[in-house]
This record gives sequence, structure tokens and C-alpha cells, in this order.
Amino acid sequence: MEDCEQALRQAYAVRTGQSFIYQYNLDRLLLRRSADGMTIHSHNRATERVAQYKIDRYAVRLWSSRPTTERSPSTGVGGIYLYEGDTYRGYVYFYPDGTVLAPPVHDAANGCIFLHFNLCQFHAVMDMLRAEHPIYLYYASPADAALRTGKEPVGEEE
Repeated sequence: MEDCEQALRQAYAVRTGQSFIYQYNLDRLLLRRSADGMTIHSHNRATERVAQYKIDRYAVRLWSSRPTTERSPSTGVGGIYLYEGDTYRGYVYFYPDGTVLAPPVHDAANGCIFLHFNLCQFHAVMDMLRAEHPIYLYYASPADAALRTGKEPVGEEE
């Protein structure tokens, strides 16, 4: 097991300059031994409790001072703040197209979910918020988080 862990850590370490996600996974790598053998988990594949909030309000913010050509995962150019009633439930931040996106985050202590999208998805998200009902902010893991609709009848002619 130690050899496998070392090999995986080395593979992540070699790639940390390619994307922040390799360092992110390296920092959260867990190896577990089970009765059947060994299971390798990184944080973005770990099983977590599903969080879901019904979104019924939103506010939009677009920054005029941030260039849409800077591909920095720390500099969003737009954001949509999501609410369940008057309770803040998180945001969807938008980054210039081609930016490597940070994984979604679930702040369980405060009941918030934070999603990251490329700017090309802004209009689709706005259309969803304007036209669909119900809408849910959903988080199962960093590899499975979304803004989604509930079940809707076919043929609503939207």
C-alpha cells in the first residue's frame, strides 16, 4: 500500500504545475485498507452527504473592472448569488473561457454551495433562473455539484 501511495503522490506532484487540481488532490489524498484490498480516494471522489437547496431568488453582479481575457481561477468576472427565501445559499461565479475552474465547494456549517463556470455558460444559467421552476443548488461531492431543475412536464413550449 505504501508503494502505491508513494507512486500516486509522485504522479500528482509532477503535474502540480499543469493545474491547481493536482495539488488539490495531492493535499487530500487518502489511502484506506479494507477487507477486500485497498481503496484509493482523493477528496474530489470521497462520498459526502448530499446537500440541496431550493432556489427562489437571485442577484447578479458583473464586474466592469475585471478583464475577460485574464484566465485566473481567483478572478471571477461575474457572479450570481442564490437564495432560498431570504437565506443566502451560495453563488455561481463565472470566469473567462478557458480558465481552469476550481472545484465546487460545500460549506456545510453555513449551508452554502459555491459553483464555478466559464463565462460562455452565463446566458444558459440566467435563462434557467428566469424560466425554470423549481431550481435546486445541489452538491454531492466536488465531482458532482450543479444548479439543476426539478421534474417538469414535457412540452411546456419554453
